[in-house]
Amino acid sequence: MARRPIPEKKPKSHEFQSIEECEESGKLHRAEVKQWPPPRTRSGEANPFVSTRCTRCGGHLLVYGDNDPDNSGIEVVVLESERKEIAGKK
Repeated sequence: MARRPIPEKKPKSHEFQSIEECEESGKLHRAEVKQWPPPRTRSGEANPFVSTRCTRCGGHLLVYGDNDPDNSGIEVVVLESERKEIAGKK
């Protein structure tokens, strides 16, 4: 039986190679979300959160609803959906 070819590793598409590099650069981690603040789940936690990745370094982030960028070091950017853009043009 023939072996499958090993796929080539794609270079990382992040601005920084590690979480430490991202933090030492003086820039905040960047979380891109579709909705902010995060909605409460059925369990009704007091402070809902979003689990995402930093778009600058790829590090895992937990961003809580009461996020303060100065204290947490995380900048939240809300992405516009295509549906809203199309509905706005009509």
